[in-house]
Amino acid sequence: MQNKVEFLLIHTEAAPIVTEEHRFQVVNQYHKSLDFPISSLGSYCGYQYFCERDGTEIQARLDTDEGAHVKGMNFNSLGYCLAGNGDLNPITLAQETKLKVWINGKMKQYNVPKEKVQGHRNFSPKSCPGRFISEEYIQSLI
Repeated sequence: MQNKVEFLLIHTEAAPIVTEEHRFQVVNQYHKSLDFPISSLGSYCGYQYFCERDGTEIQARLDTDEGAHVKGMNFNSLGYCLAGNGDLNPITLAQETKLKVWINGKMKQYNVPKEKVQGHRNFSPKSCPGRFISEEYIQSLI
């Protein structure tokens, strides 16, 4: 089944400690250990996009690939994960810049209305993307 993009969902990795070191490979290995499906790009990372704290952006899955980031939403959304823990620290300026460009570009590309750009917590009993990334903050990037 091909992913049909209707939602843009924002995540943080929820690392127990926030570090400036690159985290993509750690997340990829963790998702592999959980038996997440491999993407057409060869990644186990469940998000389509991952953004390091220095703003380095990695595409882990094609937009058309099934995601593995929100149960029940993996065939109608794109997941964007920010390295770090949104309950412990705000995102960096570099991450904010990349997230803003990504949100606005994908909204235009897939005709996603602003009310369908949301945090993971709106679809699961989690705090993700964290207390530093409120729905108002996400909407302010649009």
